[in-house]
Amino acid sequence: MTRGFVCACLFAAALTAQSGFDAVSIRPNHSGDGHGGVNMARNNEGAKLTITNTNLLRCLQRAYGVKEYQIAGPDWLKTENYDMIATLSTPTSAAQTWKLMQAVLEERFRIALHRETKTLPVYEPVLAKGGFKIQETEPAGDSGVWDAGRGELTAKKESIENFAEVLSRQMDRPVLDKTDLKGAYDFVLKYDKADDGSIFGALQQQLGLKLEPAKGGVEILVIDHAEKTPTEN
Repeated sequence: MTRGFVCACLFAAALTAQSGFDAVSIRPNHSGDGHGGVNMARNNEGAKLTITNTNLLRCLQRAYGVKEYQIAGPDWLKTENYDMIATLSTPTSAAQTWKLMQAVLEERFRIALHRETKTLPVYEPVLAKGGFKIQETEPAGDSGVWDAGRGELTAKKESIENFAEVLSRQMDRPVLDKTDLKGAYDFVLKYDKADDGSIFGALQQQLGLKLEPAKGGVEILVIDHAEKTPTEN
């Protein structure tokens, strides 16, 4: 057994121990094929994350839970594509699996980064003419807002502040709550996902909220250094 092989094995063991994955493979994809995507398979025995022909910018977005406008870095983040496979032998949620990918991406691409706040265009939800249209509920128990995937956002005992964060994922800019509504609410918001303007009208008609363009402080992930070629598998 050569010294280089031993070092490679020790590096792989250190990486998977740090990230929590049992195994991780990352390879550049120079196929030029426009097809690619992300798939996560999970069951009671573990999880497998498969990323095909996808640029590093999108991977960073998913791993850190941010939008494209929240990442500042070199242009090649958008143009260099990769294939990645990461496996876990313990049950985990999709959110936890992506969080584990932060350490993998930082290590394998030698990423150095920091966070800062920049003033960017935002939307501010304010009370529409006619007032708020949903009733406050008891704040006890778990809360959450989730996207049903068909142009529907459902809230259970959720604050408007947290709802604004969820809206940010559907919009082309962040949504910062300015309503001063402090309660918890149950509601369903239905809109046409194929129509970019539909959500604006749905918010006014169904919830009594209006989105107004404004400027506000947004947290940005700044990539100070990254290398195109990932370290060995």
